[in-house]
Amino acid sequence: MNKPVESPERGDADEPAFESLDGYASFNDTDTPAEVFAVWRTQRRLAVSYMALFLVGTLGVGVAIGTIPWVTDTTVFDGFSPGFLLAAAGLYVFFLGIGVAAASLANGVEHRMMGADSVEEGRLQP
Repeated sequence: MNKPVESPERGDADEPAFESLDGYASFNDTDTPAEVFAVWRTQRRLAVSYMALFLVGTLGVGVAIGTIPWVTDTTVFDGFSPGFLLAAAGLYVFFLGIGVAAASLANGVEHRMMGADSVEEGRLQP
């Protein structure tokens, strides 16, 4: 599976380069524990930020429905109040937006910090 080969990009003959480790990364392209920990800290910061945005959005809808009278007293579409439409449909659009934004930002940050310029560069090509 992993057989030593001469690496064309390396001039060191004393240390063999490995072709691949289960198809994920070459032996010489592994990341140091400090790099992995830095990525983990950054990902944690992103997750906490998006969690705070999620809580503010979710609790904000509840507070708006409970405190603003026109949100529950008026009707906008087929007898539905703005509060119902916001809770029934608006939150799902909000959750989808947060999910897509968080996933794309987290993937981009990880690939940039781990040394890949693009998603495709982070994977070994067959």
